Amino acid sequence: MFGPAPLSNLAISLDAPSFEPLEPLLDELEDRPVLAAIGAALMAGVGPSVVQHLRNSGLVSVLDLRLFDDPHRMALLVEVAARAGVAGLTVQLAAGEASVRSAVVAARGRLPIVGVLSPPWLPEPAVVAAAATMAERCGVAGVMGTPRALRAADAERRFGLRWAIQLSAESSRSADVSGFVTEAIEAASTTVFVGRAVLQAPAPGAVIDQIRARLDAEVTHGRATR
Repeated sequence: MFGPAPLSNLAISLDAPSFEPLEPLLDELEDRPVLAAIGAALMAGVGPSVVQHLRNSGLVSVLDLRLFDDPHRMALLVEVAARAGVAGLTVQLAAGEASVRSAVVAARGRLPIVGVLSPPWLPEPAVVAAAATMAERCGVAGVMGTPRALRAADAERRFGLRWAIQLSAESSRSADVSGFVTEAIEAASTTVFVGRAVLQAPAPGAVIDQIRARLDAEVTHGRATR
Protein backbone atom coordinates (compact mmCIF):
# COMPACT_ATOMS: atom_id res chain seq x y z
CA MET A 1 0.00 0.00 0.00
CA PHE A 2 1.17 3.55 -0.72
CA GLY A 3 2.87 5.04 2.32
CA PRO A 4 1.90 8.70 2.55
CA ALA A 5 4.26 11.21 4.07
CA PRO A 6 3.15 12.69 7.39
CA LEU A 7 0.95 15.73 6.94
CA SER A 8 -0.42 18.34 9.29
CA ASN A 9 -3.26 17.21 11.53
CA LEU A 10 -5.26 20.32 10.57
CA ALA A 11 -6.32 21.46 7.10
CA ILE A 12 -8.08 24.73 6.36
CA SER A 13 -10.54 24.48 3.47
CA LEU A 14 -10.18 27.59 1.33
CA ASP A 15 -13.78 27.81 0.17
CA ALA A 16 -13.81 30.92 -1.99
CA PRO A 17 -13.87 31.72 -5.72
CA SER A 18 -10.81 34.01 -5.55
CA PHE A 19 -7.96 35.02 -3.26
CA GLU A 20 -9.49 38.40 -2.37
CA PRO A 21 -11.70 37.22 0.52
CA LEU A 22 -8.94 34.86 1.67
CA GLU A 23 -6.06 37.33 1.97
CA PRO A 24 -6.54 38.09 5.72
CA LEU A 25 -6.71 34.37 6.45
CA LEU A 26 -3.66 33.55 4.31
CA ASP A 27 -1.67 36.06 6.35
CA GLU A 28 -2.68 34.12 9.46
CA LEU A 29 -1.78 30.77 7.93
CA GLU A 30 1.78 31.67 6.94
CA ASP A 31 3.18 31.14 10.43
CA ARG A 32 1.08 28.12 11.32
CA PRO A 33 1.74 24.44 10.46
CA VAL A 34 -1.51 23.71 8.65
CA LEU A 35 -2.48 22.36 5.26
CA ALA A 36 -4.23 24.54 2.71
CA ALA A 37 -7.10 22.58 1.16
CA ILE A 38 -7.94 23.86 -2.31
CA GLY A 39 -11.54 23.26 -3.30
CA ALA A 40 -13.18 23.29 -6.71
CA ALA A 41 -14.35 26.92 -6.47
CA LEU A 42 -10.85 28.30 -5.79
CA MET A 43 -9.28 26.08 -8.46
CA ALA A 44 -11.86 27.21 -11.01
CA GLY A 45 -11.60 30.87 -10.02
CA VAL A 46 -7.81 31.18 -9.88
CA GLY A 47 -6.52 28.23 -11.89
CA PRO A 48 -3.58 25.87 -11.28
CA SER A 49 -1.36 28.80 -10.29
CA VAL A 50 -3.15 28.72 -6.93
CA VAL A 51 -0.82 25.91 -5.87
CA GLN A 52 2.32 27.94 -6.57
CA HIS A 53 0.83 31.02 -4.91
CA LEU A 54 0.27 29.09 -1.70
CA ARG A 55 3.69 27.46 -1.94
CA ASN A 56 5.25 30.92 -2.14
CA SER A 57 3.50 31.66 1.15
CA GLY A 58 5.11 28.60 2.70
CA LEU A 59 1.96 26.49 2.64
CA VAL A 60 1.61 22.84 1.69
CA SER A 61 -1.55 22.24 -0.34
CA VAL A 62 -3.91 19.37 -0.99
CA LEU A 63 -6.52 19.38 -3.74
CA ASP A 64 -9.90 18.60 -2.25
CA LEU A 65 -11.60 18.44 -5.65
CA ARG A 66 -13.54 15.22 -5.02
CA LEU A 67 -13.13 14.20 -8.64
CA PHE A 68 -15.87 12.20 -10.30
CA ASP A 69 -15.20 11.19 -13.87
CA ASP A 70 -14.60 8.30 -16.23
CA PRO A 71 -11.28 6.39 -15.93
CA HIS A 72 -9.56 8.15 -18.85
CA ARG A 73 -10.38 11.68 -17.70
CA MET A 74 -9.67 10.77 -14.09
CA ALA A 75 -6.15 9.75 -15.07
CA LEU A 76 -5.62 13.02 -16.95
CA LEU A 77 -6.79 15.08 -13.99
CA VAL A 78 -4.52 13.17 -11.61
CA GLU A 79 -1.58 13.81 -13.93
CA VAL A 80 -2.25 17.56 -13.74
CA ALA A 81 -2.44 17.40 -9.94
CA ALA A 82 0.79 15.41 -9.70
CA ARG A 83 2.67 17.91 -11.83
CA ALA A 84 1.41 20.74 -9.65
CA GLY A 85 3.22 19.23 -6.67
CA VAL A 86 0.36 18.97 -4.21
CA ALA A 87 0.42 16.68 -1.16
CA GLY A 88 -2.84 14.89 -1.84
CA LEU A 89 -5.91 14.67 -4.06
CA THR A 90 -9.46 13.59 -3.25
CA VAL A 91 -11.60 11.50 -5.60
CA GLN A 92 -15.17 10.30 -5.18
CA LEU A 93 -15.34 6.58 -4.48
CA ALA A 94 -18.82 6.75 -6.00
CA ALA A 95 -17.12 7.23 -9.37
CA GLY A 96 -16.61 3.47 -9.36
CA GLU A 97 -13.76 1.02 -9.06
CA ALA A 98 -12.40 1.52 -12.58
CA SER A 99 -12.13 5.29 -12.14
CA VAL A 100 -10.61 5.11 -8.66
CA ARG A 101 -8.09 2.49 -9.76
CA SER A 102 -7.21 4.66 -12.76
CA ALA A 103 -6.50 7.57 -10.41
CA VAL A 104 -4.19 5.49 -8.24
CA VAL A 105 -2.32 4.12 -11.25
CA ALA A 106 -1.94 7.60 -12.78
CA ALA A 107 -0.56 8.97 -9.50
CA ARG A 108 2.36 6.50 -9.67
CA GLY A 109 3.26 7.19 -6.07
CA ARG A 110 3.81 10.90 -6.69
CA LEU A 111 0.89 11.98 -4.50
CA PRO A 112 -1.60 10.15 -2.27
CA ILE A 113 -5.08 9.55 -3.61
CA VAL A 114 -7.76 9.87 -0.91
CA GLY A 115 -11.18 8.40 -1.58
CA VAL A 116 -14.27 10.31 -0.46
CA LEU A 117 -16.76 7.99 1.21
CA SER A 118 -20.51 8.16 0.62
CA PRO A 119 -21.86 11.72 0.70
CA PRO A 120 -22.23 13.07 4.26
CA TRP A 121 -26.00 13.12 3.86
CA LEU A 122 -25.96 9.33 3.23
CA PRO A 123 -23.65 8.00 5.98
CA GLU A 124 -25.12 4.49 6.13
CA PRO A 125 -22.49 2.19 7.68
CA ALA A 126 -23.06 -0.67 5.23
CA VAL A 127 -22.65 1.62 2.21
CA VAL A 128 -19.56 3.23 3.71
CA ALA A 129 -17.96 -0.09 4.59
CA ALA A 130 -18.49 -1.38 1.05
CA ALA A 131 -16.93 1.78 -0.38
CA ALA A 132 -13.93 1.40 1.92
CA THR A 133 -13.42 -2.21 0.87
CA MET A 134 -13.43 -1.15 -2.76
CA ALA A 135 -11.01 1.69 -1.96
CA GLU A 136 -8.61 -0.75 -0.34
CA ARG A 137 -8.69 -2.97 -3.43
CA CYS A 138 -7.81 0.04 -5.55
CA GLY A 139 -4.84 0.93 -3.35
CA VAL A 140 -5.86 4.42 -2.23
CA ALA A 141 -3.75 6.03 0.47
CA GLY A 142 -6.69 7.07 2.60
CA VAL A 143 -10.35 7.91 2.96
CA MET A 144 -12.25 11.12 3.67
CA GLY A 145 -15.62 11.42 5.37
CA THR A 146 -17.48 12.46 8.47
CA PRO A 147 -16.19 11.00 11.76
CA ARG A 148 -19.14 8.60 11.74
CA ALA A 149 -18.29 7.45 8.23
CA LEU A 150 -14.61 7.04 9.10
CA ARG A 151 -15.48 4.83 12.05
CA ALA A 152 -17.66 2.64 9.84
CA ALA A 153 -15.11 2.51 7.03
CA ASP A 154 -11.85 2.05 8.87
CA ALA A 155 -12.44 0.27 12.15
CA GLU A 156 -9.29 -1.78 11.46
CA ARG A 157 -7.30 1.31 10.45
CA ARG A 158 -6.42 0.00 7.03
CA PHE A 159 -5.63 3.43 5.62
CA GLY A 160 -2.68 5.67 6.40
CA LEU A 161 -4.73 8.83 5.85
CA ARG A 162 -8.14 9.39 7.45
CA TRP A 163 -9.42 12.87 6.66
CA ALA A 164 -12.38 14.10 8.73
CA ILE A 165 -14.95 16.56 7.38
CA GLN A 166 -18.13 18.04 8.83
CA LEU A 167 -21.64 17.81 7.53
CA SER A 168 -22.24 20.76 5.22
CA ALA A 169 -25.06 22.09 7.40
CA GLU A 170 -22.77 22.19 10.42
CA SER A 171 -19.61 23.60 8.87
CA SER A 172 -20.57 27.27 9.23
CA ARG A 173 -21.48 27.08 12.91
CA SER A 174 -18.37 27.75 14.98
CA ALA A 175 -20.08 26.40 18.09
CA ASP A 176 -20.00 22.95 16.50
CA VAL A 177 -16.24 22.95 15.87
CA SER A 178 -15.25 21.69 19.30
CA GLY A 179 -17.68 18.78 19.11
CA PHE A 180 -16.57 17.96 15.59
CA VAL A 181 -12.91 17.91 16.59
CA THR A 182 -13.74 15.60 19.50
CA GLU A 183 -15.58 13.23 17.15
CA ALA A 184 -12.73 13.37 14.64
CA ILE A 185 -10.20 12.44 17.33
CA GLU A 186 -12.37 9.56 18.51
CA ALA A 187 -12.53 8.33 14.90
CA ALA A 188 -8.69 8.26 14.80
CA SER A 189 -8.57 10.91 12.08
CA THR A 190 -5.12 11.86 10.88
CA THR A 191 -6.22 15.26 9.55
CA VAL A 192 -9.22 17.39 10.46
CA PHE A 193 -10.64 19.68 7.75
CA VAL A 194 -12.21 22.93 8.94
CA GLY A 195 -13.67 25.55 6.61
CA ARG A 196 -16.21 28.29 7.16
CA ALA A 197 -15.96 28.14 10.94
CA VAL A 198 -12.43 29.53 10.47
CA LEU A 199 -13.02 31.66 7.38
CA GLN A 200 -15.95 33.48 8.98
CA ALA A 201 -14.46 33.83 12.46
CA PRO A 202 -13.65 37.37 13.71
CA ALA A 203 -10.22 36.06 14.78
CA PRO A 204 -9.43 33.07 12.52
CA GLY A 205 -5.91 32.70 13.89
CA ALA A 206 -7.24 32.20 17.40
CA VAL A 207 -9.66 29.51 16.21
CA ILE A 208 -6.86 27.73 14.36
CA ASP A 209 -4.61 27.83 17.41
CA GLN A 210 -7.34 26.41 19.64
CA ILE A 211 -7.95 23.51 17.29
CA ARG A 212 -4.25 22.85 16.83
CA ALA A 213 -3.70 22.84 20.58
CA ARG A 214 -6.44 20.27 21.01
CA LEU A 215 -5.12 18.05 18.23
CA ASP A 216 -1.52 18.33 19.36
CA ALA A 217 -2.51 17.43 22.92
CA GLU A 218 -4.13 14.24 21.64
CA VAL A 219 -1.00 13.32 19.69
CA THR A 220 1.16 14.00 22.74
CA HIS A 221 -0.96 11.70 24.86
CA GLY A 222 -0.90 8.99 22.22
CA ARG A 223 -4.60 8.96 21.48
CA ALA A 224 -4.37 10.10 17.87
CA THR A 225 -2.71 8.09 15.11
CA ARG A 226 -0.39 9.00 12.32
